[in-house]
Amino acid sequence: MGGSAWVENPRVYPVSGALKPGKNVIAIRVLKTKPDGGFLSKPEDLHLPLGDQSNIPLAGEWKAKLSVDARPQQPLPIAYENWPVMPTVLYEGMLAPVAPLSITGAIWYQGEQNSPRGYQYRKLLPAMIADWRKLFAQGDFPFYIVSLPAFKQRSATSVDGDEWTETRESQALTAVAVPNTCLAITIDIGDPDNIHAKLKEPVGERLALCALNPTQKTA
Repeated sequence: MGGSAWVENPRVYPVSGALKPGKNVIAIRVLKTKPDGGFLSKPEDLHLPLGDQSNIPLAGEWKAKLSVDARPQQPLPIAYENWPVMPTVLYEGMLAPVAPLSITGAIWYQGEQNSPRGYQYRKLLPAMIADWRKLFAQGDFPFYIVSLPAFKQRSATSVDGDEWTETRESQALTAVAVPNTCLAITIDIGDPDNIHAKLKEPVGERLALCALNPTQKTA
């Protein structure tokens, strides 16, 4: 048996000792919290390597059925009590408990989840920064924003209303309008096929430039 609940984890599930001579059945339970959840790998990437170095491909049709309808108001499994999109989890569970601590500043490396409402983000992000500063009661501490990287394949024609572009604009407007903030540009180091681009060193370097030059607005 094996399990994984985060996008960066390798999708490798050891099944040592589970196979028996003869016919075996592979059963997979998927907990989906979004319409497009589940296995998103290419079919040819799904396979079962055996100890004798042989390989069984798992591409093709699978039998499936709905075991539990977990749509609201159904309760989620106990491990999901801290699921960050649940009301009060982020603020009451993750921010308020650490607010008494003294901090040097904040780095905000986020935005893709808000991209369907990119225009709203130009109000939401400044409001969140103000709320954090009020909560920690340490004045206008530095708040550095990582602009969304490039993602998805480039279009050969002009695209109207691109969500990520609109969110980047909101991030840039926030950096201009809110005191003691800086924007680290990452559109040149993104990965069109991976929402979590692996190239992180330039991100850190540009955030460091923000910290070393408090008056600049972009890096």
